[in-house]
Amino acid sequence: MNDDWKSTYDNGMNEAKNKNYHLAITFWLESIEKSQDHAEPFYQIAAHYLAMNIFTLAEAFTTAGKKIKKPTDGYVDENIYDWRFDDIETVILSYINPTKENLLGCTITTNEILKKYKTRMKKTDIERIEKNHNLFKKATELKQGDMILYAIARYSELDDKKRQYMKNIKEIWGNDIFE
Repeated sequence: MNDDWKSTYDNGMNEAKNKNYHLAITFWLESIEKSQDHAEPFYQIAAHYLAMNIFTLAEAFTTAGKKIKKPTDGYVDENIYDWRFDDIETVILSYINPTKENLLGCTITTNEILKKYKTRMKKTDIERIEKNHNLFKKATELKQGDMILYAIARYSELDDKKRQYMKNIKEIWGNDIFE
């Protein structure tokens, strides 16, 4: 068993705790290079980009991470394999394509997450998912014109720091990264 990926992953976690996110992502990417059998680094990168509202990258790492089957030995963060990627997907979808059908799907998914895993979740995760669940549920009751206002409101939640970060990413990677 190759535990080298785990020590590199842990280095990324330590850097993230110290708010050195660029270095954390570098370590997480390196841990992916060392072993593609673990979804944990994919999740951490996806969660970081979701927090920065860089949905294209969050979605790409979520999609890749969800394809990985839960390992049967060594370090495993059960929550990542069981519900955290689904949680990220609901948030991404609520921002990038908030149709009634998608929001209904988000409502169903968040409800299932809470039903199955609530007993082993942190209080902050439960509160955040319940808040999102209620938001998705209310949004599905909106008329089509109001759905546009909902999408605008979601975008307006981005603060100036995140908008600047997105601008910097576009300058580094090119505008097509968000298409």
